[in-house]
Amino acid sequence: NNKRLKIFINMDLPETLGQSLELAMDFTGSMFTPQSIDARLFVQGKNINLAKIITGDLPFDFTITQGHGDFAIWSSWQAAQMVDMSGTVNIHDTTLKGLQKHALPIDQLDLQFKLQKQQQQWQLALQNTTLSSQQITADIAQLAVALEQNEQGKLTQVALNCPNLNIGQLANMITANKAFPKDIQQPLQALAVEGYVKDLLFLANIPEHTFAINAQLNKIKFEASEALPGLKGLSLYIKGTEQQGDIQLRAQKLTFTAPNLFREPLFFKQALGAFHWQQATDNWTLSSPLLTLNSTAFNTDNTFKLTIPKNDQAIDLSLRSNFAIHDATQTPHYLPVGVIDDALVEWLDNAFLAGHANGGILFHGALNDYPFTQPKGVFEILFDAHDVTLHYAADW
Repeated sequence: NNKRLKIFINMDLPETLGQSLELAMDFTGSMFTPQSIDARLFVQGKNINLAKIITGDLPFDFTITQGHGDFAIWSSWQAAQMVDMSGTVNIHDTTLKGLQKHALPIDQLDLQFKLQKQQQQWQLALQNTTLSSQQITADIAQLAVALEQNEQGKLTQVALNCPNLNIGQLANMITANKAFPKDIQQPLQALAVEGYVKDLLFLANIPEHTFAINAQLNKIKFEASEALPGLKGLSLYIKGTEQQGDIQLRAQKLTFTAPNLFREPLFFKQALGAFHWQQATDNWTLSSPLLTLNSTAFNTDNTFKLTIPKNDQAIDLSLRSNFAIHDATQTPHYLPVGVIDDALVEWLDNAFLAGHANGGILFHGALNDYPFTQPKGVFEILFDAHDVTLHYAADW
């Protein structure tokens, strides 16, 4: 009792179980009192039939139903409970199943990892990881994740840190596997997200609805949806919480797609800007002291504040814009036809045969009240035009 004991086992396995298994254990405590046992364990397997050998509970209630692999794993135990684990894993042709009974096929997984458990929290660090599933491959050089559950097993807190992440690879893998929830799969599939995240730090408390984020996003692309416009070539830096935050935008060759607003994608040579979001008791605000958009046809500098109520009240916009139009014949490509009267759109499509202009736009009021037929808002466009050839009407 309470003495130190070392055990070493090296065995060749039957073909149904694998090739070989090596075990080394160094522990103290009484074999008759599991809570007194502290141990250090090493296990190494070659070509192991994972479903036959790993029959206990895995993190997050996963089980292995088939697969083979090699592994070398070190673990520490206190009071008969695992407190940390580290090692290397190389598995192939493996299937995981979770509580929802949907299978997650793993064609190939190579990783170095360190796993720690502290009460209801799991902490996982990965290095040099390659995961292939459904003929989709994702590479992760470094990743650290901490997940905390309550006594009922529900996820309560999340922490994520990753120096470099290809979000397109991960999004494709999630949409291709039924093991992931449909309410995550379907939006990702519709958005078709691509791009890279650098120096990501994300913290979230799910029951309290709080989060903090810090990250750089590069070469981001996603398709337009009912709720969001589509973007391609977006690069930005984001830092903030659920209460407030800032975004620094910088993009070369940016493509903006909003089918409900513009007839075709808009192309910008350059997009630069700063944004700030703020949550108040009854609304959200998104503002920018300067947003610069440059295209082949025009340049524009903008200042705006968008107020989004948390109740059923209308969204309010205050916008001041200065613009320089280099080529008036390109006007039809940039008309927001979704908010302009059809007759005016038709006239603007054919009005400008040549010319350039400088001017400004002022908009203030609730978006639902536009075009302000009642005195509830302001919409003004003032400009100076030069060298214009105007097709005012068919016989004019």
